[in-house]
Amino acid sequence: MKNRKTNKYQRKEVSTMKKLMMVMVMGLFAMAIAVSANAADQTQQSTVNATVGGIFSLSFVTDDANVIHSNLIPFSNVDPSTSENYSDGHAEGKTDVGLVCLSNHGSTWKLKVEMNGGSTLFHKLLFNMGQPTDRNTSSGASGSRTYGDDWYEVPATSTVLYTSGDYDKINTPYGVEATLTFKINGAGLVPGSHTATVTYTMAEVV
Repeated sequence: MKNRKTNKYQRKEVSTMKKLMMVMVMGLFAMAIAVSANAADQTQQSTVNATVGGIFSLSFVTDDANVIHSNLIPFSNVDPSTSENYSDGHAEGKTDVGLVCLSNHGSTWKLKVEMNGGSTLFHKLLFNMGQPTDRNTSSGASGSRTYGDDWYEVPATSTVLYTSGDYDKINTPYGVEATLTFKINGAGLVPGSHTATVTYTMAEVV
């Protein structure tokens, strides 16, 4: 009889301990939820101020192996019996002059050309210019040429060769490259030295 009472009390004590354990576990779980609910992220911020300089420039190409001249284009042996006289060093796939038009102004610009009309080479000096190249992508630039693929006399007044497209308006860091090839029609030229000054202009449209 005594053992039965003891077992009864032991079972009651175990049951009570289990209940206490469950209460403790539930309490800890509730505390964890409360701590999680009350947690907050702490943040700080930095303000970045940047001043960007403007660039709008026209320069001769210096890094294109297919461009053989720049500010001096020599024609050492002009044959007066032909209209097909090319500069010294000319070869298939080569051009005489390369021009880099570089801008971050975000505005339209135009590339122009002219020569001194008083030169004896006026009406004798001709040029050809293909579609300029976007040097950032190595693909055709987005603007439009004034002239086609034929040969044209270099004009005596400043004349537009190329008008920038939308992607040319900001073309940093490498710019747009325009290449020109020249030839001289020797017919009618007298013996001796002949000189012409060809001027290139990059003009912003504002």
